[in-house]
This record gives sequence, C-alpha cells and structure tokens, in this order.
Amino acid sequence: GTERDAARGGGQGAADTAAADVAAERGAGGISLADCVVLIHDAARPWASPELASRVARAAWERGACVPVLPLVDTPKELGAGHTVTGHPGRASLGAAQTPQGFRFAPLLDAHRSAHRENLDCTDDAELWAHYVGPVAWTEGESANRKITFREDLDAERRPSALPFRVGQGWDSHRLAAGRRLLLGGVELPSELGEDAHSDGDALIHAVIDALLGAAALGDIGEHFPPSDETWKDADSRELLSRTAELVRGAGWEPGNLDCTVVLERPKVGPYRDAIRESLASLLGVPVQAVSVKAKTAEGLGDLGAGRAVEASALVTLFPRRPA
Repeated sequence: GTERDAARGGGQGAADTAAADVAAERGAGGISLADCVVLIHDAARPWASPELASRVARAAWERGACVPVLPLVDTPKELGAGHTVTGHPGRASLGAAQTPQGFRFAPLLDAHRSAHRENLDCTDDAELWAHYVGPVAWTEGESANRKITFREDLDAERRPSALPFRVGQGWDSHRLAAGRRLLLGGVELPSELGEDAHSDGDALIHAVIDALLGAAALGDIGEHFPPSDETWKDADSRELLSRTAELVRGAGWEPGNLDCTVVLERPKVGPYRDAIRESLASLLGVPVQAVSVKAKTAEGLGDLGAGRAVEASALVTLFPRRPA
C-alpha cells in the first residue's frame, strides 16, 4: 500500500503482529524495541537509493523521526469551493515529503495504537508521529525518487537517466579447421581442429569483448579490431581483451561480473572450466568468483552438432568507476 495506508488506524493488526514478533525475539535474547528504527516506504517509489535509506535511518536514530523532503518547484495555492484560490502560502517554508520515512519503532507503535483507538486518519506516519509523539526531522530527498501515480510516470523520459549499472551481451562463432589451435578464454584445449579466423580465433574472448563494448556503448569488436587490418592477423585475443578493458575503464566503467556460455561438441569443456575462469578473471581484473563459464552441446544439430564449429556468448555488467 501507501504511506497513507500505513498511517490509517486500521493498520493496528499489522502493528500488533510486528510487536509480537519483536517481543518474541527479545524473549529469546533479541533486541529491545527501544533499539529499533523502522523505515516505512511507499512501493510506488521504486527508485529510492540505498544512500537515502541510510541517511533517513541515521537521522531517525538520532532525532526519533525523519522524512526525506524536496523543496517545492511550483508555487502552492490553497483551494476553495467554486474553483477559487483562497490562500497563497509561501513555498520557502514548504516541502514535498517522500519515503522511506524513519522512526523509532516503539513510539511509532504506540502512536498507531492510539490512532486506532481514536479512529484518527493521517496522511502519513510523519503526521501520526507529530500528533502523538513530537517533532519530525527532515533530510534532503532525491529528485530521482519519483512516485508512480499515473501511467505516464513510467514513460522512459521520466525515469531517472543515470542507471547504477549497465549490461552488455556478446556473441561469436567460428568454423573449426585443421591446423589451428582451439582457444577458449585464453586457454588452449587439446583438439585436432581449431578456430578458423583472422586473429587467433578465440570465440569466447571475442564474445566477451563485444559484451564489454556493448555495455559501455563503445561500438563492437569489428570497429576496434577490423579483420581487414593486417595488424590483427593472428593477434592474441588476450591482448585484444586487455585493450578493451582499458577502453572501458577509460570511459568510466568497471567490470562487475561475467557470465559465459560455450557451445562445443568436442572436446568437453568441463575439465578446463576453472582454468578458463581464472584466465578471464585475470584479463578483466576481477575476482574469479565473478566469472561463470557454462558448456553446452548442440545435440547433433547443424555444424555445431557435427563438431565443425564453436559458438560462445557472454553477458557482462559494468558499474561506474569510483574516483581513485
């Protein structure tokens, strides 16, 4: 529901249940109600940041109650009957409240119980606190913490423009030919056939490169390492991936995690999976725990199933780089 729903006297059943749960914890050696801060959030505000929640919680611990507030942009008016403006309050002392709102739990629970007994209806928990407990502190809200009320609130141009991460997808495939090395993620697998390509043909690394470039909106592998350029003839794909990682970091992004899938009939990839993960992790500068490699076969279908080709796909996340 909404913060208004939470502040209605009819919320007593939920409050009693919460109190019983906390009381049970205390009896089992848990924490006291006096040590609790509760954050009440409107699910219609999906873009509230963790930093805002932490700030509200800290202020609520220190002051008893805190709400995030943004200054009003439009000039407020008091409205009366007959479409008449009856008042012109100054906006300097007014603000628009957001959620999450933070409170010391025990006094808020008592306030809800009192409101239930008196059938008091409040617009939010801050009003409830002010009525029964005392002053409410405020902290600066976030412009990105919009509330979804109407369908147009979901329009792309009204969403926050800066996402906290990016996702990129890459894919590559090569025919297998005699006299070539079979390379996956910088690791050579024993095989009579290897990737037939302009560079060393490492299909998995090529998929990872495209995923990184795509996530950072930096083009694709063909733009940076074109097959028409003899510079990249038989090039070591590990070097290409290292160059790509530098480009991505130069654009302000840091690799988060990598999920890869290889489709190869033979040899089996399983025995070399850990070596491939370690190789990719080292090239990207991420923990090996952030790299996943899965192996599949094509169940006899097409060139892949006949063992005449290899295919690889990769999914990568990027996060903004933190200042050094």
